[in-house]
Amino acid sequence: MSVLVDGDLVKCVGRILACGGVLGLVSPYLSDFKYWGDLRGSNRDKKFLTELLLSATLENDGRVLLITDPESLEREYSRDLLQEIIRHKWCYWIYLFTVPSLHAKLLFRNDEAVVGSANFTYSAFARNIELGFHVTGGPDLTRLKAFLNSLVAQGTPENEAALELKTRLAAAGLWRQESLFDIIRLTAYAHYLLRTTRIHCIWHSLEEPPPLTAFRGFLNSLESDYEDRGLPLRQRYSPITDGTDAHAEYYKEELSISVRKIEDVQALFDQLLRGEIDEPFEYRNYLREYENSLTPPPMKHIRLTAEEEMRIVAMLLEDRIKDYTSGESGDL
Repeated sequence: MSVLVDGDLVKCVGRILACGGVLGLVSPYLSDFKYWGDLRGSNRDKKFLTELLLSATLENDGRVLLITDPESLEREYSRDLLQEIIRHKWCYWIYLFTVPSLHAKLLFRNDEAVVGSANFTYSAFARNIELGFHVTGGPDLTRLKAFLNSLVAQGTPENEAALELKTRLAAAGLWRQESLFDIIRLTAYAHYLLRTTRIHCIWHSLEEPPPLTAFRGFLNSLESDYEDRGLPLRQRYSPITDGTDAHAEYYKEELSISVRKIEDVQALFDQLLRGEIDEPFEYRNYLREYENSLTPPPMKHIRLTAEEEMRIVAMLLEDRIKDYTSGESGDL
């Protein structure tokens, strides 16, 4: 555990938000705010919190558990931010819950957390004198996860995504306070496997195997993939053809490995559904590692400067946001 003050607190919070993945964000007061300092090499006039929450869910199948006080829904400076989350379809993996009398402030990721005095508001990070603690591993992190789980379990769903999450997991018998965050992480990883395996099939003109189709149906019973709300995968990813099938066996073996990973995840879900695991768990401890023994195709190396890399990342993120917000009312 380390103490964070002034700029160190801001940078740590910004880094965790930018890393994405599955996040828990607890704050009784919320507001959007601009980029500050040199966190991402920019002082552009942008909605910092909104963009990071969005990018956390669109990239790598992340999830955000956003927990606030019910009064935030009515406060002038937080109402617009929360209404965007409630109204826009691209926020389908931002789960908004409210808990009365909430006063805690917490940013949680599976392997680290920041807890302290700062709300997630512009004033807190740009003007106020705040103090926080960076927690990494150990029993303190476990207790923080349990605290986050208790807030989600007792919270009131305030957007469609949160209501659907609670309804579907409860119907499957997986709405358990002791392991909610871990189950959501496992579901996010399962969607990642599903999406990347389907992209692999599209790229290399391979037929989707039956286990992949069955797995998609199973995941949709727990949490919708909402593919109809963005561009279908086949519109986004086109087959890769180089005029030769010299590496066809390698790509088939990669697909076989993906299917084995999916079967391992399915087996873990089956254990959870049977009640054989009813406590916090680390899903990676239940999964096996696989390695392709065939020779991979040669890699093409592209050398870019740090500035060029950041520009490409910014362009890709903007394109992704445009795809997911097309046809929606309001601007990001």
